[in-house]
Amino acid sequence: MSQLPRLPRTLGAPRIGEEHARGAHAQPYGPMYAATQAMSIAVALGDTSGALRLMDTVRLDYAVPLATRARYGLDVALTHVECRRWEAAADTLEVVCTMAPGWVRHQMLPGVIIGWLAGVSVGRLRGLANAAGVPLGVR
Repeated sequence: MSQLPRLPRTLGAPRIGEEHARGAHAQPYGPMYAATQAMSIAVALGDTSGALRLMDTVRLDYAVPLATRARYGLDVALTHVECRRWEAAADTLEVVCTMAPGWVRHQMLPGVIIGWLAGVSVGRLRGLANAAGVPLGVR
């Protein structure tokens, strides 16, 4: 299992050097996309230190599809939550909600993040919950 966070980098994406799309649905593939997958794996496995390292190095541009950038943003917000960086998590979630409002309303992770944001002002939390389309439930 400890090999999983490194898996996307070993599949050749960094050797390509640029982003590509393949298949009938234009599935992205390249170094930035591989980095987003490594981040998702680190978050899923609870590897907070690995996720923090990736947050410091990954910079996504518009070659990566909106849904991929938004999902990466949710992983960053969740990593901030795990580090008790409440304001940073709220800021990141707000960026995702603004960047992909239609997409974020169909995701469950924003509700999980909002549930943990007890350190954020209630007014701001209400706005985030509304933007993410989730009921406000403070822990």
